[in-house]
Amino acid sequence: MTQVKLQNVTKEYGSETAIEDVSLTVESGETLAVVGPSGCGKSTTLRTVAGFESPTGGRVLFDGEDVTDERPEERNVGIVFQDYALFENMSVMENVTFGPRMNGVQKNERVNRAEELLELLDIGELRDRSPSTLSGGQQQRVGFARALAIEPEVLLLDEPMTGLDAKLKRQLRSEIGSLLNEIGVTTVYVTHDQQEAMAMGNRLAVLNDGWVEQIGTPEEIYERPVNRFVADFVGVSNMLPATVTDDVIDVGVAKLKRNGHPANSDGTLVVRPEDFTVGSGAIEATAVDLFYLGDQTQLEAELNNGESVSVRLDRTTDAIKPGDSISLDIDSQAVHLIDQ
Repeated sequence: MTQVKLQNVTKEYGSETAIEDVSLTVESGETLAVVGPSGCGKSTTLRTVAGFESPTGGRVLFDGEDVTDERPEERNVGIVFQDYALFENMSVMENVTFGPRMNGVQKNERVNRAEELLELLDIGELRDRSPSTLSGGQQQRVGFARALAIEPEVLLLDEPMTGLDAKLKRQLRSEIGSLLNEIGVTTVYVTHDQQEAMAMGNRLAVLNDGWVEQIGTPEEIYERPVNRFVADFVGVSNMLPATVTDDVIDVGVAKLKRNGHPANSDGTLVVRPEDFTVGSGAIEATAVDLFYLGDQTQLEAELNNGESVSVRLDRTTDAIKPGDSISLDIDSQAVHLIDQ
């Protein structure tokens, strides 16, 4: 499989800069999820890898070979679009075999290849159907099969699950994730959905306003965000102003063990909702609101210094009502300090 590397890539549209000085590597066989808010440059990054956009500056490398000036058809990339982009005048089988046919693959081979993919994606019985008769989930599976039928060096997925309901998304995440692992194709997966990115990516690249803020595994991104944007965008975060002394991290309402954080500095302590414990601790707070989410309840509370925090409650937590006085503790091993 192919390693993909962007080196200091910038793309400008007139006076507007879509991405700036983007450098990242997608290792051979890896799935890199590119995640960020709308307009941050995710799709521009993907389109640059595909060859649909020529960078204003920087280089695109496939296995060390400069492909910056190559056209899309010269790069052997498979693409799954947000809107499926299936050919309505063709059957499912004709859609999937279209790419191999254009590449000169013999009929028997391209049909066998398509049938294998359709079976892997559990849509073999749809081979003679028109795309217009399929559900959104079925059309998306056909889109995956068509992209993989050309045996691409690189697979590019642009918001592939947008518009699907939550249950179908979970099902497709599992199926597509297993398929990507089985095939081992190098994949760039673009999404605005943080949970989807963490579920699908071996690593994540978090983009903001055209810049790469952080690249790392889902665990690294969630547990060790490099700045406030990443901490706030990926998951729910409580941000508490902190001062680190020789021995402790002082957040005003509590003093925590320093645990290797640099001493004699100021910063912001990132506390995830699950890092709080209710009922045992010296942090005084008032319950403001509760949101039942099925397997858990999210508590919104106000600390005695006026800071608002989100706390995750599990089923074993004693009943709490808005207005109740509660005590909280913070797991000092789990929290993370970032610059202000």
